[in-house]
Amino acid sequence: MPLPKEGERVKDTSYASGLEASLRLLIEAGFGPAAAARAWYTAYSYTVGFVIEEQSMGPNPFDGEEGYDLEARAERLAAHPLAAEAGREMFQDFDRGFEQGLAAVLAGVEATPLA
Repeated sequence: MPLPKEGERVKDTSYASGLEASLRLLIEAGFGPAAAARAWYTAYSYTVGFVIEEQSMGPNPFDGEEGYDLEARAERLAAHPLAAEAGREMFQDFDRGFEQGLAAVLAGVEATPLA
């Protein structure tokens, strides 16, 4: 994949003060600069990815479309019962799912060397 041209890179710095504060908290908690950056970016990436998936599966408030049809999914996956049942966990109660996933990410960050 080619690298973006200079004009295509983000030049807005409005995000920097929040990032700075988050990194400072991590460094004050004992993380080295590289570990703080990796921890922040991992949690950020999880959050963005989760929200994208949630938006694609949940109800659409703009057009009234209901959320993902889990029964139809389970029927399509009848030959794969574990995958079918997993949908009930993955595509319902997004708030609980996000919190549990973030807890797993944070446990991993906590278990990672701080340097």
